[in-house]
Amino acid sequence: MGMTLNEIGLHGRTALEQRADSKAFELGAQRISGGINWIWAVGFSTEGAAKEFVLWLEGESLEHRGVYPNLPRDEYPGWAVRYRS
Repeated sequence: MGMTLNEIGLHGRTALEQRADSKAFELGAQRISGGINWIWAVGFSTEGAAKEFVLWLEGESLEHRGVYPNLPRDEYPGWAVRYRS
């Protein structure tokens, strides 16, 4: 399964972003990774699960850039979503 919230490191993350991380794992994301501007939830096994996460983000007024297919060579194939508060 994915990393725990303690393993991904929560320095500088808002409570809402942390809740989003938990929701992503609940919906099947395999990994959460943070960048300078965006957080990525990757490894959703279905596009439907990734879209459900996007709907959750919208309900919480978190910005997102939709659903992306991961490439077969990626560590976690499937679907990914990037988001931020």
